[in-house]
Amino acid sequence: MERVIPFLSPRSPATIGIVVGPEGGFAAEEVHVSETPGCQSASMGDLILRTETAGSYAVMLVRYHYGILNQGGA
Repeated sequence: MERVIPFLSPRSPATIGIVVGPEGGFAAEEVHVSETPGCQSASMGDLILRTETAGSYAVMLVRYHYGILNQGGA
């Protein structure tokens, strides 16, 4: 089964940064400013998570996409 998350490239980059928004989400201006240096915004749609879990959820999506959920943690 092919792993596909549209906003992630098919090839694993050297680094990935994840920014979790505040309760209520980012303001439009904050999103615009963050995209200026080449960042890409993404949403989990209607899924609303607490800030305590949103970061780890996002990391697991990235790890799943790049096939690095193996037991060794590589």
